[in-house]
Amino acid sequence: MQRHGPDQLGTDPAIFELYARREETRREHAREIVAELGLCPVRAGDYRLFIAAAAHTAAATEKGGPIVQAIIEKLKDEGTLVPGAELLERLALAGRAAARRHAYRDLIQGLGKVSLDALDQLIVGRAGDRTLLGWIAEAPEGAKLKNLKAAIVRLEVLRGAGILDERRKSIHANRYGIIAKEARILHAREMLRLSTERRHATLTAFVIERQAAITDLALDMFSKLIGSARRKAEISRKERLLKEPRSSPASRSVTCSSGKR
Repeated sequence: MQRHGPDQLGTDPAIFELYARREETRREHAREIVAELGLCPVRAGDYRLFIAAAAHTAAATEKGGPIVQAIIEKLKDEGTLVPGAELLERLALAGRAAARRHAYRDLIQGLGKVSLDALDQLIVGRAGDRTLLGWIAEAPEGAKLKNLKAAIVRLEVLRGAGILDERRKSIHANRYGIIAKEARILHAREMLRLSTERRHATLTAFVIERQAAITDLALDMFSKLIGSARRKAEISRKERLLKEPRSSPASRSVTCSSGKR
């Protein structure tokens, strides 16, 4: 293709430099490109669509990168221009918040009043000078009979909520893991400040996790206590055998001779 320079076009070369620098040039070229490709700008009415795409990805992650990428892919599918970073961030945050709400709702879906009241009791009920939540979280671990009894009492309180381990499968494993992590670190007073759905979901994860942990703890204690009892019984038996009087060979011989007479 033949190229024409400024001299051939009869144009002052300075105009080209000015044309490249002016802000209007970028906007004009952008409009031409958009028109040529048939793209359209993001409209407020489309926000829900892109937030839903973000929420779908955020169901499995808290990381911003994959969530933003999901929005960009949806924008491409819809033939929509990718907006500025500020709007992308807002859409991603809205999607992540929606994913959290959906997870909280799904995790507690179907729980009756008895279960929900039992969950709330964990943060308002007391066991001595501690809330039930703190009391359960600090279950003693040494292999002692009193600790085994303490573990069983805690399990009875947890099972009063009627929450099965299978409930964790109602949401994505990664999202459940995030909720369970919060359940391990939040104190009762912090849970009281959460929204109702989030509080109940977090307490549900607490119950599921502590039921499993304390059950394992109790079984381990029981196994160790049984082993210890067997060892003590064996030692006692050996000591008893050692203490039993035994006849010497000479005395047995005398006894036998006496018997013959």
